[in-house]
Amino acid sequence: MSKVILVGGNGYIGTEITKQWVKRDPESEFYVTSRSDRESVKGDNIHHIKVDVNDAEAFEKALPDTADYIVCLTYGSMDAVKNIRAYAEKHHVQAIGNINAIVLHGTSDFSEMKQKELDYLLESDVRVENVNLTTAFSADRNDEIGKEIKAGKRNENSPMHVSVVARMMIDQLTQAWLVG
Repeated sequence: MSKVILVGGNGYIGTEITKQWVKRDPESEFYVTSRSDRESVKGDNIHHIKVDVNDAEAFEKALPDTADYIVCLTYGSMDAVKNIRAYAEKHHVQAIGNINAIVLHGTSDFSEMKQKELDYLLESDVRVENVNLTTAFSADRNDEIGKEIKAGKRNENSPMHVSVVARMMIDQLTQAWLVG
């Protein structure tokens, strides 16, 4: 049984990670943080915490005293990344998970920002597991990116199915290949 924190976990990828991890390890406890009241996945072992990760003191107080894994699903705030790393270091988390963006046409600023966040996490003594991603998709993705994928406008970037992204993140964090 593990304690897993998903920061920004009510989003598209975080929801899929939570669903898969709950199926894989139904005894684990999940702490899904968000700035909103949204609760994408529900269950007795899924705890939704409304907190702003940019507020270091509030973030620290809102989370459990121990955790095995923390997954960074935020973007655009170095304060958030710093607070995630600080929590991981202080509480001796086994690993930090991160989703990074591969440079795509027209997204170099976003990709550079995500790389800077990853580089900062990698400076930690805590193990960091990263999944490089172009675009995540599934049949139910109905935003602009989903529409572009369905229209074949992102084929050159090899979009990844969100279930694959989630499985890769969980496998890497838990080092699934070691346990069977």
